[in-house]
Amino acid sequence: MTFVHLHTKSWYSFRRGGSSPDALVQQALENGQTAIALTDYMSTAGVIPFQVAARAKGLHSVIGAEVVVDGYSLVMLAASNAGFRQINQIISKGLEETGISLEEVSQDSSDVFVLTGGRSGLLWELLASGKPHSALEWVKRLYGVFGKRLFIEVSSHLCEGDARMVSRLLSLAKTARVHAVVSNDVAYAVPEDAVRLDALTLSRHRLQVQDDHTERPSNREAWLKSQSLLETIVGIPSLFTNTVAITNECHVDLLPERVLIPRARLPQDTTAELELEGLARAGIKRRYPLEQRKAALKLMSHELEVIEELGLAEYFLVVHEVIQAAKAMKIRTAGRGSAASSIVVYALGNSPC
Repeated sequence: MTFVHLHTKSWYSFRRGGSSPDALVQQALENGQTAIALTDYMSTAGVIPFQVAARAKGLHSVIGAEVVVDGYSLVMLAASNAGFRQINQIISKGLEETGISLEEVSQDSSDVFVLTGGRSGLLWELLASGKPHSALEWVKRLYGVFGKRLFIEVSSHLCEGDARMVSRLLSLAKTARVHAVVSNDVAYAVPEDAVRLDALTLSRHRLQVQDDHTERPSNREAWLKSQSLLETIVGIPSLFTNTVAITNECHVDLLPERVLIPRARLPQDTTAELELEGLARAGIKRRYPLEQRKAALKLMSHELEVIEELGLAEYFLVVHEVIQAAKAMKIRTAGRGSAASSIVVYALGNSPC
């Protein structure tokens, strides 16, 4: 988890950690921010609850991810919905056995801003190893791919050597003539939540409290800090203006004004309600012995009335199509929710029973 950029009442990002989106958004609001960004590690699975939480508080949401390219982390931020699709495609390719190279990323990342990454980035590793020339060559290579959409990520968690690293990053940014942007590795809303993150890490790796592990928090500094505090830590307030420049260019909206249900493939001259009833009746005859059908049909009729009243007949048909296609490809399925155990779902053959 890395990355938090802000300016006057601007934005932050957080990665996998010990606080909910609501808690992080609330903390950002209390910090006086007007925007907040999410950059999960190799995933965009949390963007919907994140955008819901941000919209509820009136904050502008920036969407991105920490992606692994050539074995090292880069932070990517979507400038548009097209950029969001590009990030997902990069993640999908990166999760393949062979991973993804910078050359492959360059083929489809035109709507993405890129940060060089924090401690898990190659730039940090090269500078920490005393290889400034190699670090400069890496930045030049990245700039050749992303151009002015590239920013050098500057962060400090008040760990040993962080102040020295900030100085090296800023010096490199000046030499390479690439803009720098301040970040903070946000994993939880407030310092007290570090204990929860540590407990989750211990549980995930099946460790004892006394065991050492690189993913365990080294201190309690991965919390959502205010701009004034970050300015004190980094020491260069002018860097925060680049955060606003990026924020103003990032507009991804994944929340429609109303829920749009996918369309079912219906035969001509019929409705979703009639199609669903026909499939359910056929299923009742197939799955119930003759002496039980009358009671089953009565319950089915009641459920169909409720489904029609709620306008969900087409939704049931779409789910039916998905499950049948999965079964044809021998992909296991499992139902969830109150409707999963209904007689209509059972009759359609969609339940796990």
